[in-house]
Amino acid sequence: MTVIGFDTETELIAPGLQAPPLVCLSVSDGTLVGWKDAEDLAVALLDSGQILGGHHVAFDWAVIAAQFPRLLQRIFEAYEQDRIQDTGVRQKLIDLANGELRGWHRQPGQKPIKYGYALGDTLKGPK
Repeated sequence: MTVIGFDTETELIAPGLQAPPLVCLSVSDGTLVGWKDAEDLAVALLDSGQILGGHHVAFDWAVIAAQFPRLLQRIFEAYEQDRIQDTGVRQKLIDLANGELRGWHRQPGQKPIKYGYALGDTLKGPK
C-alpha cells in the first residue's frame, strides 16, 4: 500500500483556537492547493484508500475537520481503518522497541547521542 504524505499550513494558533483556519494543503507528490481547493484534495486523500502520513497529523486532520465539518465522518473512518499514521509517533515507537526512547541513540562502545523528534530530526536521524 502506498503512503501519501501530506501537511497543512494554517493561521497562527491562539487561545481558544487550537484548529486555526487553513491556509493551504500540500501532498508528497508536489500538489499544493489553497484553502479554496483543499476540501476536494482532502476528499481525494480520504477516498484513496491509501495510508495518509505526516508529522503531527492529528493537528492537520483537526484543522481540516474544523474547516470542512462534513468530512469528519470520513476522517474518523480513515482512523478506524488504520490509514492515518503519524511519523513522529512511529519514530518514537521504533525507538522504544530499540531501547532508545526519549531521543538517545546508542552505539556499542560509544557515548549516547541526543536527537529530537521534530520532522527534520526524524529525516536526518542521529547526529
